[in-house]
Amino acid sequence: TVEGGSPRKPKKADAVDFSHLPEPALPATAEPYGILVTGIGGTGVVTIGALLGMAAHLESKGVSVLDMTGLAQKNGAVVTHVRFANTPERLHATRIAAGDAKLVLACDIRVAADTAPKADHALPFQWIVSVRKSPKPNKS
Repeated sequence: TVEGGSPRKPKKADAVDFSHLPEPALPATAEPYGILVTGIGGTGVVTIGALLGMAAHLESKGVSVLDMTGLAQKNGAVVTHVRFANTPERLHATRIAAGDAKLVLACDIRVAADTAPKADHALPFQWIVSVRKSPKPNKS
């Protein structure tokens, strides 16, 4: 038992001013635009796919999201295929075909390095953004 103690309140983060940032250039979606999100279980791949899908839905775009989780609970690869178009009728497949990914968003660099060359999902120089600092697997 702790007597006379009280929980510490976390320090408030300073407000960040994003007003100076320009609006991002949005890709053309007259033709389907594919994003392949790769990672391992726990890196947020499925969450990123769901957020991108909901954002497209709120913008009245056609969207499809396909999650391939496999052995996610055992540090296995997780891949999400997200496709956007102006209308749902423009999306004829959920899975991104070889060479059709416009972006590979890598939440784990090893899965991206393993997935993209074997499946040939993305063309050279169009593909990797790494959002993980360490190559070490998640520990649970």
